[in-house]
Amino acid sequence: MADLPYIQRDGEVKIVGQDSTGDTVNYVSADVNGNLLTKDYADGPVTPGTVASVSQLMGGQFNSTPPAPTNGQQLAIQLSENGTLIQTEEERWFNSQSKVYSAISTTINVGTTETPFYLLRNPSGSGKTLKIFKANMTGSGTFKLYYLPTVTANGTTIAPLLRKVTSGAQGNVGLATSSPTTTSNGSLADLLTVSAQVGTGLIEFTSFIILPANTSLLVTATMGANNTPTTVELEWAEI
Repeated sequence: MADLPYIQRDGEVKIVGQDSTGDTVNYVSADVNGNLLTKDYADGPVTPGTVASVSQLMGGQFNSTPPAPTNGQQLAIQLSENGTLIQTEEERWFNSQSKVYSAISTTINVGTTETPFYLLRNPSGSGKTLKIFKANMTGSGTFKLYYLPTVTANGTTIAPLLRKVTSGAQGNVGLATSSPTTTSNGSLADLLTVSAQVGTGLIEFTSFIILPANTSLLVTATMGANNTPTTVELEWAEI
Protein backbone atom coordinates (compact mmCIF):
# COMPACT_ATOMS: atom_id res chain seq x y z
CA MET A 1 0.00 0.00 0.00
CA ALA A 2 2.95 2.34 0.61
CA ASP A 3 3.67 2.36 -3.13
CA LEU A 4 0.18 3.50 -4.08
CA PRO A 5 -0.57 7.19 -4.72
CA TYR A 6 -2.35 8.71 -1.75
CA ILE A 7 -5.52 9.31 -3.78
CA GLN A 8 -5.80 5.56 -4.39
CA ARG A 9 -4.58 4.56 -0.93
CA ASP A 10 -7.13 6.76 0.83
CA GLY A 11 -9.95 5.82 -1.50
CA GLU A 12 -10.54 9.38 -2.71
CA VAL A 13 -12.67 9.98 -5.81
CA LYS A 14 -11.43 11.86 -8.85
CA ILE A 15 -13.89 14.22 -10.56
CA VAL A 16 -13.66 14.29 -14.33
CA GLY A 17 -15.09 16.57 -16.98
CA GLN A 18 -15.81 15.99 -20.64
CA ASP A 19 -15.28 18.62 -23.35
CA SER A 20 -17.90 19.59 -25.90
CA THR A 21 -16.66 17.08 -28.47
CA GLY A 22 -17.35 14.17 -26.15
CA ASP A 23 -13.98 12.64 -27.04
CA THR A 24 -11.74 13.98 -24.29
CA VAL A 25 -12.02 13.52 -20.53
CA ASN A 26 -9.94 15.60 -18.10
CA TYR A 27 -9.62 15.61 -14.32
CA VAL A 28 -10.94 18.63 -12.44
CA SER A 29 -8.09 20.48 -10.70
CA ALA A 30 -7.77 22.24 -7.35
CA ASP A 31 -5.22 24.71 -5.99
CA VAL A 32 -3.03 24.17 -2.90
CA ASN A 33 -5.88 25.36 -0.67
CA GLY A 34 -8.38 22.95 -2.13
CA ASN A 35 -10.24 25.58 -4.17
CA LEU A 36 -11.70 24.38 -7.46
CA LEU A 37 -9.89 25.79 -10.50
CA THR A 38 -12.18 26.92 -13.30
CA LYS A 39 -11.65 28.50 -16.71
CA ASP A 40 -14.21 29.96 -19.10
CA TYR A 41 -14.74 27.93 -22.23
CA ALA A 42 -14.43 31.15 -24.29
CA ASP A 43 -13.84 34.79 -23.39
CA GLY A 44 -15.26 37.71 -25.37
CA PRO A 45 -12.84 40.01 -27.21
CA VAL A 46 -11.88 43.43 -25.84
CA THR A 47 -11.69 44.92 -29.33
CA PRO A 48 -14.73 44.68 -31.67
CA GLY A 49 -15.11 41.10 -32.87
CA THR A 50 -17.21 37.96 -32.79
CA VAL A 51 -19.48 37.72 -29.77
CA ALA A 52 -18.41 34.94 -27.38
CA SER A 53 -20.82 32.66 -25.55
CA VAL A 54 -19.02 33.46 -22.28
CA SER A 55 -17.31 36.73 -21.37
CA GLN A 56 -15.90 38.38 -18.27
CA LEU A 57 -16.04 41.88 -19.77
CA MET A 58 -18.20 44.42 -17.95
CA GLY A 59 -21.67 44.74 -19.35
CA GLY A 60 -24.51 47.19 -18.91
CA GLN A 61 -28.23 47.46 -19.56
CA PHE A 62 -30.41 49.98 -21.38
CA ASN A 63 -33.84 50.64 -19.88
CA SER A 64 -36.29 53.04 -21.46
CA THR A 65 -37.68 53.45 -17.92
CA PRO A 66 -34.81 53.86 -15.44
CA PRO A 67 -34.78 51.37 -12.52
CA ALA A 68 -35.32 52.57 -8.96
CA PRO A 69 -33.19 50.40 -6.65
CA THR A 70 -33.60 50.60 -2.90
CA ASN A 71 -30.84 50.59 -0.29
CA GLY A 72 -28.56 47.55 -0.52
CA GLN A 73 -29.91 46.25 -3.85
CA GLN A 74 -27.71 45.37 -6.83
CA LEU A 75 -28.37 46.09 -10.51
CA ALA A 76 -26.60 46.37 -13.84
CA ILE A 77 -24.77 49.53 -14.90
CA GLN A 78 -27.22 51.68 -16.84
CA LEU A 79 -26.44 52.61 -20.46
CA SER A 80 -28.03 54.94 -23.00
CA GLU A 81 -29.57 53.63 -26.23
CA ASN A 82 -26.14 54.25 -27.80
CA GLY A 83 -24.32 52.08 -25.26
CA THR A 84 -22.78 55.00 -23.35
CA LEU A 85 -22.97 55.48 -19.58
CA ILE A 86 -26.06 57.48 -18.66
CA GLN A 87 -24.18 60.08 -16.64
CA THR A 88 -20.97 60.23 -14.70
CA GLU A 89 -20.94 61.19 -11.04
CA GLU A 90 -18.90 64.28 -11.91
CA GLU A 91 -21.54 65.47 -14.39
CA ARG A 92 -24.26 64.78 -11.82
CA TRP A 93 -22.35 66.84 -9.25
CA PHE A 94 -21.91 69.71 -11.73
CA ASN A 95 -25.66 69.67 -12.40
CA SER A 96 -26.47 69.73 -8.70
CA GLN A 97 -24.17 72.72 -8.24
CA SER A 98 -25.75 74.70 -11.13
CA LYS A 99 -22.51 74.64 -13.13
CA VAL A 100 -23.46 72.85 -16.37
CA TYR A 101 -24.45 74.81 -19.48
CA SER A 102 -25.38 74.12 -23.08
CA ALA A 103 -25.65 76.45 -26.06
CA ILE A 104 -27.15 75.46 -29.41
CA SER A 105 -26.82 77.47 -32.59
CA THR A 106 -29.67 78.42 -34.86
CA THR A 107 -29.97 76.41 -38.07
CA ILE A 108 -27.54 77.72 -40.70
CA ASN A 109 -27.15 76.45 -44.27
CA VAL A 110 -23.60 75.22 -44.90
CA GLY A 111 -21.93 74.11 -48.14
CA THR A 112 -19.06 71.87 -49.19
CA THR A 113 -16.30 74.27 -48.06
CA GLU A 114 -15.01 74.04 -44.48
CA THR A 115 -16.79 76.83 -42.62
CA PRO A 116 -16.12 78.29 -39.14
CA PHE A 117 -19.46 77.55 -37.52
CA TYR A 118 -19.35 77.73 -33.71
CA LEU A 119 -17.00 79.38 -31.22
CA LEU A 120 -16.83 78.83 -27.46
CA ARG A 121 -14.62 81.24 -25.50
CA ASN A 122 -13.44 81.37 -21.92
CA PRO A 123 -12.61 85.06 -21.42
CA SER A 124 -9.45 86.33 -19.81
CA GLY A 125 -9.93 86.87 -16.08
CA SER A 126 -13.05 84.69 -15.90
CA GLY A 127 -11.73 82.85 -12.85
CA LYS A 128 -13.26 79.62 -14.24
CA THR A 129 -12.16 76.60 -16.26
CA LEU A 130 -14.56 75.21 -18.88
CA LYS A 131 -14.82 71.43 -19.17
CA ILE A 132 -16.52 70.49 -22.45
CA PHE A 133 -17.98 67.00 -22.23
CA LYS A 134 -20.50 66.71 -25.07
CA ALA A 135 -21.07 67.96 -28.63
CA ASN A 136 -24.26 67.45 -30.65
CA MET A 137 -24.42 68.13 -34.38
CA THR A 138 -27.05 67.97 -37.13
CA GLY A 139 -26.25 67.95 -40.84
CA SER A 140 -24.60 65.45 -43.18
CA GLY A 141 -20.87 66.04 -43.42
CA THR A 142 -17.77 66.52 -41.27
CA PHE A 143 -17.45 68.56 -38.09
CA LYS A 144 -14.00 69.44 -36.73
CA LEU A 145 -13.05 70.84 -33.33
CA TYR A 146 -9.98 73.10 -33.07
CA TYR A 147 -8.06 74.53 -30.12
CA LEU A 148 -6.96 78.16 -30.04
CA PRO A 149 -8.23 79.57 -33.35
CA THR A 150 -7.19 83.04 -34.49
CA VAL A 151 -10.46 84.99 -34.44
CA THR A 152 -11.09 88.42 -35.98
CA ALA A 153 -14.86 88.53 -35.32
CA ASN A 154 -16.75 86.44 -32.76
CA GLY A 155 -20.00 86.20 -34.71
CA THR A 156 -23.59 86.01 -33.47
CA THR A 157 -24.18 85.49 -29.74
CA ILE A 158 -25.79 82.21 -28.64
CA ALA A 159 -27.53 82.40 -25.28
CA PRO A 160 -26.37 79.49 -23.07
CA LEU A 161 -28.86 77.49 -21.06
CA LEU A 162 -28.18 76.57 -17.45
CA ARG A 163 -28.89 72.84 -17.15
CA LYS A 164 -30.86 73.38 -13.98
CA VAL A 165 -34.22 75.10 -14.05
CA THR A 166 -34.04 78.50 -12.38
CA SER A 167 -35.71 81.87 -12.65
CA GLY A 168 -32.47 83.64 -11.70
CA ALA A 169 -29.50 84.73 -13.77
CA GLN A 170 -27.68 82.10 -15.84
CA GLY A 171 -24.33 83.07 -14.31
CA ASN A 172 -22.19 81.64 -17.10
CA VAL A 173 -18.71 82.82 -18.04
CA GLY A 174 -18.44 80.73 -21.24
CA LEU A 175 -19.36 82.74 -24.35
CA ALA A 176 -20.81 80.90 -27.37
CA THR A 177 -21.24 82.44 -30.83
CA SER A 178 -22.07 81.21 -34.33
CA SER A 179 -20.53 82.14 -37.70
CA PRO A 180 -17.24 83.54 -36.36
CA THR A 181 -14.56 84.93 -38.67
CA THR A 182 -11.10 83.37 -38.39
CA THR A 183 -7.74 83.67 -40.08
CA SER A 184 -6.55 80.34 -38.63
CA ASN A 185 -8.62 77.44 -37.33
CA GLY A 186 -5.99 76.46 -34.76
CA SER A 187 -4.96 72.93 -33.72
CA LEU A 188 -7.28 70.02 -34.57
CA ALA A 189 -8.65 68.36 -31.43
CA ASP A 190 -11.37 66.02 -32.71
CA LEU A 191 -13.71 65.38 -35.63
CA LEU A 192 -17.02 63.69 -36.37
CA THR A 193 -18.46 62.58 -39.70
CA VAL A 194 -22.25 62.42 -39.92
CA SER A 195 -23.82 60.41 -42.72
CA ALA A 196 -26.80 61.62 -44.73
CA GLN A 197 -28.76 58.54 -43.59
CA VAL A 198 -28.31 59.42 -39.92
CA GLY A 199 -28.29 63.22 -40.06
CA THR A 200 -27.27 63.75 -36.42
CA GLY A 201 -24.05 63.15 -34.52
CA LEU A 202 -22.94 63.03 -30.90
CA ILE A 203 -19.50 63.20 -29.30
CA GLU A 204 -19.29 62.28 -25.62
CA PHE A 205 -15.67 62.87 -24.70
CA THR A 206 -14.00 60.13 -22.66
CA SER A 207 -11.91 62.92 -21.15
CA PHE A 208 -12.98 66.54 -20.96
CA ILE A 209 -11.79 69.17 -23.40
CA ILE A 210 -10.36 71.76 -21.01
CA LEU A 211 -10.58 75.50 -21.76
CA PRO A 212 -8.66 77.61 -19.23
CA ALA A 213 -9.27 81.36 -19.10
CA ASN A 214 -8.27 83.24 -22.26
CA THR A 215 -8.67 80.19 -24.56
CA SER A 216 -11.29 79.12 -27.08
CA LEU A 217 -12.61 76.19 -29.11
CA LEU A 218 -13.78 76.40 -32.73
CA VAL A 219 -16.15 73.99 -34.51
CA THR A 220 -16.10 73.97 -38.30
CA ALA A 221 -18.60 72.29 -40.64
CA THR A 222 -18.06 70.84 -44.11
CA MET A 223 -21.26 69.41 -45.57
CA GLY A 224 -21.71 66.90 -48.36
CA ALA A 225 -23.94 69.23 -50.38
CA ASN A 226 -24.56 72.94 -50.61
CA ASN A 227 -27.24 74.61 -48.49
CA THR A 228 -27.35 71.81 -45.90
CA PRO A 229 -29.24 72.85 -42.72
CA THR A 230 -26.74 72.56 -39.87
CA THR A 231 -26.66 73.07 -36.09
CA VAL A 232 -24.06 72.60 -33.37
CA GLU A 233 -24.55 72.37 -29.60
CA LEU A 234 -21.83 72.17 -26.94
CA GLU A 235 -22.32 71.23 -23.30
CA TRP A 236 -19.78 72.28 -20.68
CA ALA A 237 -19.21 72.62 -16.98
CA GLU A 238 -17.67 75.66 -15.29
CA ILE A 239 -15.45 75.08 -12.27
